[in-house]
Amino acid sequence: INIAQMNVTREKAGEKAIMIIEVDSRNCDEAIEEIRKIPHLHNVNFFK
Repeated sequence: INIAQMNVTREKAGEKAIMIIEVDSRNCDEAIEEIRKIPHLHNVNFFK
């Protein structure tokens, strides 16, 4: 996967962070499943 852009933000100190990753590929199903296995992630979404 080629990461085109990655942003990390949060609303305030001590709150959950939000990471948005933009990729060039449209077929990322395998990578998304691997990301979902990472401990302590609250949610993983993919938008086309």
